[in-house]
This record gives sequence, structure tokens and C-alpha cells, in this order.
Amino acid sequence: MAKNESLQKARDAKNDEFYTQLNDIANELKHYKEHFKGKTVLCNCDDPRVSNFFHYFSYNFEQLGLKKLITTCYKNQERDLFSRNDSEKAIYLEYTGEKNGSRVPTVEEIGIHELKGDGDFRSEECIALLKSADIVVTNPPFSLFREYVAQLIAYDKKFLIIGNQNAITYKEIFALLKSDKLWLGYTKPKLFQIPQNAEGKSVKIIDGKKFQQFGNVCYFTNLDNKKRHEDLILYKTYNSEEYPKYDNFDAINVDKVTDIPLDYDDVMGVPVTFLDKYNPEQFEIIGNEYDLNIEKGRGYINGKRMYSRIFIRRRIPSPTRRGARGEVMEIKQTEITIRELTAGYADNEENGVVAYGGKLDVRPPYQREFVYKEAQRDAVIDSVVQGFPLNVMYWAERSDGTYEVIDGQQRTISICQYVNGDFAHEFSGNKLFFSNLQDDEQNKILDYKLNIYICSGTNSEKLKWFERINIAGEKLTAQELRNAVYSGSWGSDAKKYFSKNGCAAVAIGADFVSGTANRQEILETAIKWIAGNTPIDEYMGLHQNDENASALWAYFQKVIAWAKSTFPVKRAKYTKNIDWGFLYRTFKDVSFDTDKLEAEIKTLILDDDVTKKAGIYPYVLTRDEKYLSLRSFSDGDKLKAYTAQDGICKKCGAHFAIEEMEADHITPWSEGGKTTLDNCQMLCKSCNRRKSNI
Repeated sequence: MAKNESLQKARDAKNDEFYTQLNDIANELKHYKEHFKGKTVLCNCDDPRVSNFFHYFSYNFEQLGLKKLITTCYKNQERDLFSRNDSEKAIYLEYTGEKNGSRVPTVEEIGIHELKGDGDFRSEECIALLKSADIVVTNPPFSLFREYVAQLIAYDKKFLIIGNQNAITYKEIFALLKSDKLWLGYTKPKLFQIPQNAEGKSVKIIDGKKFQQFGNVCYFTNLDNKKRHEDLILYKTYNSEEYPKYDNFDAINVDKVTDIPLDYDDVMGVPVTFLDKYNPEQFEIIGNEYDLNIEKGRGYINGKRMYSRIFIRRRIPSPTRRGARGEVMEIKQTEITIRELTAGYADNEENGVVAYGGKLDVRPPYQREFVYKEAQRDAVIDSVVQGFPLNVMYWAERSDGTYEVIDGQQRTISICQYVNGDFAHEFSGNKLFFSNLQDDEQNKILDYKLNIYICSGTNSEKLKWFERINIAGEKLTAQELRNAVYSGSWGSDAKKYFSKNGCAAVAIGADFVSGTANRQEILETAIKWIAGNTPIDEYMGLHQNDENASALWAYFQKVIAWAKSTFPVKRAKYTKNIDWGFLYRTFKDVSFDTDKLEAEIKTLILDDDVTKKAGIYPYVLTRDEKYLSLRSFSDGDKLKAYTAQDGICKKCGAHFAIEEMEADHITPWSEGGKTTLDNCQMLCKSCNRRKSNI
């Protein structure tokens, strides 16, 4: 709450001196680079000579292919980040690229021009600059946001600007969102630099500078981007209990954006956070409570006032989805009977479970086995007997035309086990096996229809879909999801070595790997080791159809053998969570004195300054202290040292505030120095970082 109150106070007080950090600008702008070639960019800033927007565009001028960069200054001409608006003249700068080959703008290359007025964006001369620009990128005053956006729309300008996300509720801004003339960007900046004399609950001091923290700030834009063409992946189906209708408006209520039903085509009320995921090709915005003039100004259910909602409707009822890169993923709805499902059912224990005439992989070999409690299992059968609907199940279609269960494994197994006679179910107080039922009772169960969604398409799109539906019930691990997507001969062979309890990988590497084999965590580790900098998804995609995984198994054995020979003393407590793949690739051809390594390891284990003992092993090879998480000086020791030094930096002799200084070891840890008060000195941040070569 305090973060959003900061915005309210800023608006009320007209205190708009919030300056965007360079990394926040770069993180957003990287998604729009194709828009800037040959364009003139305008940044309305308090002081363009030190503005991070000016810095970003001037430093990247040639890379972006800009034609011209224009920035304006409101009154103050002093080179001070926070203007006081007390100068007589305002200025604007023009930059057309570097001239001396340095790729860094110099004073000589920047054209500085005086403005007649105060530089207000509403003035005639600033409007003239706006007319000459193609794209506007800046952090406008929050208090004037509506007026600022209206001007951009009136002059038909492309823009990327920062604003309070609550602006989406403004009548004028919502109208632009609804008519697809404005949408939200990618990122949400959290910290903005503010004047040093500013105060407030959410003010933070970082490296001696003050920052205001916000929780409700985002980018607004009308520049096209990939995000707004990515479909929101849906996995839930409509039922009247979970999605009740409003008392005073003909629409259903949806509590979470991820819960939007995939099979409901009429009007839905969704949280305002939907706009972060809004794809105008997938959904149509109907309006909000005020736009639609809803009675009482808000939706009510059973007399209870609900949260604010945006009302939407699906544009494309078809379950076919298209990804951001144009890949087509088909999500096909079908119904099958229990008779069809249970045909060919076989539980081969560790070799997996199959059904549906042998075409459905219910539980792949060596994947962990979920076991429903008896009450859960009976609830499934009872729902079938009573004719109540079971939740939708999800299958993935493989390239060979077979299927794999992604969601609904235990429901499927419970049904198959009952029909197979593996357990009895209670009917009117009597425990009856399926074979004990009358023919009509058996047929009622066998003819029960199950609702199935089958996903087919590219691996990347299927993985994204599986991740989305994997948010309820018994969750799959990341590697289990990958196994489902990249199923094939390579994956099946890899599971023999890495994916069952007591497997070969555990037998030889138990002291060097962590995790559970049947949760696929050992397999994931092995792939990380051999893949190096290649993402696991990409590596599995490249090898999906290999005849076997013998290369993976051979590499794993080499890594373990090298680790054992380099560190022969067993310490599983410390050696299980280390990237042995990286260490093997880097040092496999280096000869080490194992006795010397062991002696150093013993010493470091006893060193209280080393807080991460597992990091000792990579440290003794790399000599990089980051692995050790060395103990830092306490705040009390820092204050005592600072007081003893009277705030004077031991290196440069200048006086600094304590927040502008850092504690440093007089005798470095690597030379035997300890993290104690008598070995502590306070250095200004500049001196300390030069000393540390940062």
C-alpha cells in the first residue's frame, strides 16, 4: 500500500521529480529496436544533458540507426540532475550522431539551443519540436499524464512512456486501450532516483543516492511488439459454480487472469491485470464498469460488491492458437468413453502405464508414480457413477500419433484400476468390484464420457502450454514437462540411466548430484552438464530423435570419475550441489596435487568467514572468492570503524557520509585477514572499488 500511496502523494503535491534508471530504460527499449531506424526521437526531460533517456539514445544512436535525437529542458540550464525550475531560459538539445569516431557524444557534437519560454510541453515551440519527431520516449509528469497522452494522440505520434498503471482506469486512457490505440509495455520499473532532500516511507538509499520505490508503474506505448500478439494460454473449462454471473450485469466473473475459461465465448469480467496479457487478436475489450454504465458502478454477486473488472469477449472461439513467431499449435477438444480409455490398459510398474488401445502413455517409464489416497480415488469413481463431470484432462499428441497424459494421470489410473478389478468401491454400504456390478451398471460406467483436450504443435508452443496448465494439483517438475514435449527415442533411453530409483546414475554419482531420480532431477543435472551454455530445451530438441542417449551417459560417467579422482575424500554434504559439469569442462586437462587440495579444503571448512562450504570445491580450483560467500562486517563494526575514522576515507582522505562508504579488510581474507573490527577500515565506494578492481 505504501508504494502506491507514493504515487498518490506525488500527484497531489505535483512532485514529479522521478528519474528513470538507465537499466530500466534499456530493459524496455530492447523490445522495440526495429522501430527506430531512420527516425527522430523526442525526449521531454528536466535536464537532457544528464537524462538517462538522452544517455540511452545518444550512446545507441548508430546502433539504432536514428536520424536525430531531440531533448528538452524545463527552465533550468544548470548541469544538475534535479532542476529547481528557477532559471530564466529553457533549452533543447539536438544530436545527429558522433563525428569523431568515439561513439560517445561530446559537447561539440550536441547542439544546444535556447527556448523562448519555459520548456513546457504544451508551449507552441515545444509542440513544434513534437511535430518534427517520429517517436516520443520519456517519463512524463504523473500529474499531467492524461494531458500528455492526449497531446501525443492529437498529433498522431508513436510513443513509449512511463506512467502510473492506475491510469488504465482513467476514462480517456481506457478509451485508448479499448480502441487499440494504446497498450502496456513489457516491464515495470520499481526504483526512480529523487532529489537528495526528498523524504518518505518508501525512500531507499543506494550508493549514497536516494530512490523512490513504486509498485504500480509501467510503460504505455503504441509501438507494436511481439508480446501483444502472444496468445494467453488457457487451460480451465467453464462451469457455473466457479464462474458465477453478476447480479446486475450479463457476464460471468473470473477471479484470476490464468483462470479465464477456454470454452466460454460470451462476456467475462476479468481483473485489470488482464491488460498485461491482452492480445487484441484473441480477445475484444467490451468496456469497464463506468464505460458500460453498470448499475451501482461495480459488479455484484449474491449481493456482494466485487473488485473492479474489465469486461472482455473472445474474438476467436476456435481452440487453434498461434504463437509469437507464427507457429501453429492446435488444442483440440474431444470426448472419449471409459470403455475406449480402458481398452488395452496395462500397468508395467517401472516400465510405465498405458491405455487407450496402447496409444496413451499414462505414466511414462521411470516417471514418478502419483498415488491417490483412497478417499481421492473413491471420489473419482463416485463422480463417474453419479454422472458428475470430472475435470478436463490434457494429452499431448506425439509425432508418431500416440499420446501422453499431461494432466489427469491419477484420475485416469483410478478409472482404469477400478475397471481392471484392482480395488472395490462402496455402493450403498457394500464394497463391490467392477465385476460384481450388474451389466447395466457396468455399461453406465463404461459409456461415461471424459472431456479431453489434445495439444499438438511445435515443441516450444507445447512446452509453454504445459507450463500454464501445470499450476494446480500434483505439479510436474520442469524436467518432467520437457520430457513430455521432447519425447522420443533419446529421452526413453536416457530415462534408463537417470530416471528410476536406484538407477545407474545414482549408483555411481550419489555423492555428487542432488535431487530425486524419479522426479527427473538427476536427468536434468546430467543434461545441464553436457549442454554447457546451451539451454536444456534446445539440447533436448537437437537430440530428441537420436537413437539412444549413450553420449549423455558416457559424459556423465566421465564427470563423476574426474570429480572422484580430483577430490577422493567423500563429503556428500558439500559436494551434491556443485556444477561439476562446468568444473570438468574447465579443468579436466589440468593436473592437481590432490593432497594439497584436500589440506586447503580442511582449512577452509574450519574457517568461520567461509559461510558457503559447498563453494570451497569450485574455489580451490578457480580461486574466485564469490563461491565462498565470505562473511561481511556487521553494521555495528562498520559504525565503530566509521566513528573511529571521523568519516574520513583511509585512501583518499575525504569525508563521506556512512552510506557513501564501504567496509574493507585491512589485511585481505586471502592473506589471512579476518572479518573482525581490528581488521576493518572504511573506504569511500570509489576507492574501495578501485582497490578491488571492480
